[in-house]
Amino acid sequence: MSTTVNTRHASARAFVRSLNILLKFARMYDFGHPRTAKQYETAWSELRTALGSDNEAGLLLGVSGEQLLLDGTPLESAAAEKGFARMLSGAGIASPLFAQRHTDKSGTPRKGLSHQHQHEARATRRAAQRRSSG
Repeated sequence: MSTTVNTRHASARAFVRSLNILLKFARMYDFGHPRTAKQYETAWSELRTALGSDNEAGLLLGVSGEQLLLDGTPLESAAAEKGFARMLSGAGIASPLFAQRHTDKSGTPRKGLSHQHQHEARATRRAAQRRSSG
């Protein structure tokens, strides 16, 4: 693997970890909380790094059972990754695509994208609540 591919893969793994933390914070604190806002910025920064400036294809996060896939390649399967995979699967999210076209030229999420994330976080929170109460 080339250094660029290794760097991209490491950045993408960091983004997946940050996204997992972001969704947990959103469930615990809601999106208006300072911790969630800071984690949102961290996740977006790591996503921009993972995408780079020339990645037209984007970054595909896949879920297969308790396994997370990054552009089709399995990620480590520690407890956090398995839990994240279960959470996404339970919310009906199988393969989110993150791409440059979802940001403006400065790399900032386009207006409305955060609303989509809020909707997904609420759906994830409801699914987790249903699992824990059922």
